[in-house]
Amino acid sequence: MVKFKRKCEYCRKLTTNKKYCSNKCKGHIVGKISGKIGGERTRALYPNLFSENAILNKKNKVGLCGMTHKEHVKAGRKGAEINKKNKTGFYDSKIQSMGGKIGGYNSQKTLKKLKLGFYDPKVQSMGGKKGWKKTNETNKKNNTSVYNPEIQRMGLLASRQTIIVDKLVFPSRPEAEIYFCINEQIETLIYKKNYEVSVGRKRIDFIIKKYKCAIEVHPVKDDNYFNFRRSILDNNDYKNYNLVVIK
Repeated sequence: MVKFKRKCEYCRKLTTNKKYCSNKCKGHIVGKISGKIGGERTRALYPNLFSENAILNKKNKVGLCGMTHKEHVKAGRKGAEINKKNKTGFYDSKIQSMGGKIGGYNSQKTLKKLKLGFYDPKVQSMGGKKGWKKTNETNKKNNTSVYNPEIQRMGLLASRQTIIVDKLVFPSRPEAEIYFCINEQIETLIYKKNYEVSVGRKRIDFIIKKYKCAIEVHPVKDDNYFNFRRSILDNNDYKNYNLVVIK
């Protein structure tokens, strides 16, 4: 006989040619149906049974109807304490998790429909501006993202014509020529050791320890560039190094 897989009608687990995967699941469904049938029969035989009982309880002041407001409150608190102690009812972690998920889903659905909270275009715009500002400050502080010199150099590679010497990318011809001259005539240049050396939060193009000289290639006219680079060297153990800026 061929065995077909189907889902249990109660827990939805895969089973073989059966409606239920276990007697427990079968009991849940059968009990539910039996209770429903029993309740319908009781209501059919005694249509006013529940309402009559409620009226009698209210008249005779018994059951819940016989309790004062303070007693109701006291009973509710006592029930809450017992549930909290036994981790039942609302204090059951599974019920809390399920309630949180359902509540969160319904809340998000309502907010999305009415365009409120995070789904409000004004709130999204304001959050985006604040988030961008904070991210930009962090990247600038840590030399990450667009403030990373290596990424900047990659951007130069894509945005302008560059020169490659010894598998290194140079943004301009003067810098490549200076690299070639120093490397051939003075000392061997090694990336991050004496070429593109990190000093503070910036990078110096060339640092020649033999002659205690720092060389920067900066073809753009900027009067404050020399003073700014000089202050970086002074504050990072290169105070006795000469600085040469080639424009």
